[in-house]
Amino acid sequence: MSQYHKLYTPQDSAVVFIDHQPQMTFGVANA
Repeated sequence: MSQYHKLYTPQDSAVVFIDHQPQMTFGVANA
């Protein structure tokens, strides 16, 4: 659940979005 916490941060969000774009879509769909 570390990714979810990083999504809350704007700076990390951009990195996670580009680094884990496909995973983010899956995470949001799961949430």
